[in-house]
Amino acid sequence: MKIPTLTPARVTIWLVAAAVSGLMVRSGHADDLAAGPRQQTKSASSLTTLAAPSPASKQPWHPWLKPHPQKNLPPLVLPKFQLTRSKAEVRELYKFAAEHPEVLNYVPCYCGCQRDGHHSNEDCFVKSRAKDGDVTAWTDHAMMCPMCLAIAERAMRMSDAGSSIQAIRASVKKTFDHTGDRTPTPAPPGKNGGR
Repeated sequence: MKIPTLTPARVTIWLVAAAVSGLMVRSGHADDLAAGPRQQTKSASSLTTLAAPSPASKQPWHPWLKPHPQKNLPPLVLPKFQLTRSKAEVRELYKFAAEHPEVLNYVPCYCGCQRDGHHSNEDCFVKSRAKDGDVTAWTDHAMMCPMCLAIAERAMRMSDAGSSIQAIRASVKKTFDHTGDRTPTPAPPGKNGGR
């Protein structure tokens, strides 16, 4: 059997094919690999939708989208290896995310996490909440991501200084929008950004 010569064009074609196949498998369209051309075209358009969900797909506004102090936060298990921030800083930012969904729910993230279904910087910290708004589970995403932590820290510092949610969002967008990799974060409601 003759092995084909690796040319830049063949390598590019193989890389594109591998990337498309990986997206289909990741998004639950693995069975589309064996589907006919008509079905594959339909799946390709749905991949675009998965990569950038619309803000309308964000869960509806909840009464707990206001400052939400919590007496009992779930345990936050940090890794034993060195993080990009001190463990105290990471814990402080997770607590802020838990207690201030009215801020981080309206702040976009720029780390590419919209591919994982995130809609805002809050999703990088909080995995789930109870009906009353208490955090029931964390995600370890933010603790490993310098971008998520930097965005949350800016939001926390500005919020502590009395900035409106709209001003916080504008500052984050001004700093990070050049990356072009923003979550489909809903705009804050009302003149004062929901505060």
